[in-house]
Amino acid sequence: MAGPVAGGRLGAEDGAVVQRTEQEIERGELLSVTFVISYLSFSVPAVIAGAAATHTGLHDTFVPYAATVAFLSALALLAQWLRAHRTPGHKVCPQA
Repeated sequence: MAGPVAGGRLGAEDGAVVQRTEQEIERGELLSVTFVISYLSFSVPAVIAGAAATHTGLHDTFVPYAATVAFLSALALLAQWLRAHRTPGHKVCPQA
């Protein structure tokens, strides 16, 4: 269930960002970069974890992997909170 929900959210965010760009070439470049970053961010850690699991075992791989995911999630949450609490006069997006 989490996969379709997260995928739908990513698709909606991509569409909103792409709509803000004005030129067709910029939209294509932005969407391409977004997909490359998305695929790499999911596939590279999975490949590393798979290679590590063959050498150290699944449990010994899972614990640091889960801790890293939890740490990065907390870091992203903190970044979003800090971004939301900036000074009122400072706009994050120039078009907004």
